[in-house]
Amino acid sequence: MITQPRPARTALQEPRENWFRYLPTTTVMTEAELILYELAELNQDAEDEPASRSFVEESRQYLLAAVEDANAILARCQRLRHRPEAPPWPLSVPDRRPDVDAVKARVDLVILVEKYSLTPLRQAGQQMKGRCPFLDHEDKTASFFVHPQKQLYKCWGCGRAGDALSFVRDFLGVERFATALDVLMAEAGMTPSERVARVG
Repeated sequence: MITQPRPARTALQEPRENWFRYLPTTTVMTEAELILYELAELNQDAEDEPASRSFVEESRQYLLAAVEDANAILARCQRLRHRPEAPPWPLSVPDRRPDVDAVKARVDLVILVEKYSLTPLRQAGQQMKGRCPFLDHEDKTASFFVHPQKQLYKCWGCGRAGDALSFVRDFLGVERFATALDVLMAEAGMTPSERVARVG
């Protein structure tokens, strides 16, 4: 019997473990809110400046996959919430969007990349470029670019792209957006703001 070789899968088609699986429902809802907010900001950046579209496309694909994972877990929790042993369904979710806006206004991505990775970035037109700071990418040329006005980065070698939150998540291996946000808030010398709970 002759079989055709299977085509190689892209990174987004590879089976992945849903990292929301073991989190409390409130945490999953908070993460989903942050992911959707991040996705809306990336879409707005792409609309405002079409030239930066290549910077945001990779991050957008990753965020869409994360939203799909969160929705799957929330749908499962919704189906199981009628069981007597199920924890109570959260009535409100902490709103971290003011924290995201504040930290992005205070953290400079160029300084953050140089501090965490010890990778020097040099001017290349309107952008800054250098070797990719991610350890699993052995960059021989300067394929890592930071757009200082948009506060976005893109590596043309490994394909990683995003903003300060996604850089902290990728570089430090932090899975949760809320944890990356707390790291950036500490970096900026901020304390968590009064969080407004929204009734859901």
